Amino acid sequence: MVSQDMSPVDGARAALCAGCRGTISERYYLLAVDLQWHMSCLTCCECKLKLESELTCFSKDGSIYCKEDYYRRFSVQRCARCHLGISASEMVMKARDLVYHLNCFTCTTCSTMLTTGDHFGMKDGLVYCRIFSAIKRNQLMPIPGHIYLIDINVNYCML
Repeated sequence: MVSQDMSPVDGARAALCAGCRGTISERYYLLAVDLQWHMSCLTCCECKLKLESELTCFSKDGSIYCKEDYYRRFSVQRCARCHLGISASEMVMKARDLVYHLNCFTCTTCSTMLTTGDHFGMKDGLVYCRIFSAIKRNQLMPIPGHIYLIDINVNYCML
């Protein structure tokens, strides 16, 4: 938890900042994970977000993280596509027992983003849009020797 200590730092008990290791001579400082910090030194080690006004911060193996980066790196629940952690507040897509970031829920073959209500199929844990799912199920086979006209203005994944 991040808290501000409102007591002045006097010369007799001048503390060292856990971030820069410099002496804290300012009147106010932050206290996080039982360490004292300059206001500008308490930052997330991943994204460098200043944590001075955040309600929480997280610590793991001596490093400080903001909430989002902590959950992304150390969360038990991971995206089935990118394998990064999923934070508790993040919107997700679920398919069977798998969970995906919204941006990761895409067709494995054509990369079309799939949203709620879209038809899709799964094979071996991979997501396919409607058209490529039909191909995977051998219900839609290209015929050798035939020419296919593809209209670039038609999203075949929505068929």
